[in-house]
Amino acid sequence: MYIQPTSLRARGFTLIELMVVVVIMALLAALTMGAYQYAQTAAARNRTHATMAALEGGLERYNSDFGEYPAPSNPTRTDEFNGKTYIAGGAAMLYQAMSGDGTNAIDLATGGGVGSNGRIEDDEDANVKMTDIPAQIWMQQNGSYYMIDGFRKPFQYTKGGDPNAVNPTYDLWSYGQDETNTRLSSIDAKSNPTTSAKWIKNW
Repeated sequence: MYIQPTSLRARGFTLIELMVVVVIMALLAALTMGAYQYAQTAAARNRTHATMAALEGGLERYNSDFGEYPAPSNPTRTDEFNGKTYIAGGAAMLYQAMSGDGTNAIDLATGGGVGSNGRIEDDEDANVKMTDIPAQIWMQQNGSYYMIDGFRKPFQYTKGGDPNAVNPTYDLWSYGQDETNTRLSSIDAKSNPTTSAKWIKNW
């Protein structure tokens, strides 16, 4: 009796079919990863917007109490975040001006000041402009404290009246997901708006 041999096709996928399946799986993975990255970026931008709103409120309280907006004592100071060097003098000043923890990063008429230690001492209570600051919006590294955005980068700040400022009060911004134009000032962005397309800013 003759027995019909089982064909290779009946036993499994052809090489072409396997390749099609692999390509489809890769496309689905890419779509899923793209959606995940989009969601992560959107969440980081939302956190940054919320933090900026809180900082703006605190800066208005500072201005009401002291008759001026704060300025960093060392505006060109730098530090490393996520493996990249950023200007961080404004972020250090914002931490101190909002939390009340220390004063040496703020340009004071009296000069000097004390450093931050992560705690609010009794004599610093009157300087607090933002209470219950979430741990997600500040960072300690290399012995300094900084206000950071949703991308874990230092907030940027320039006091009004500075030649590099856009607003008469102050410029506050985040570089957002921009990894290229991260050494530019607010006035640079105003003169060439395409450089700040990914920034989150108050002008």
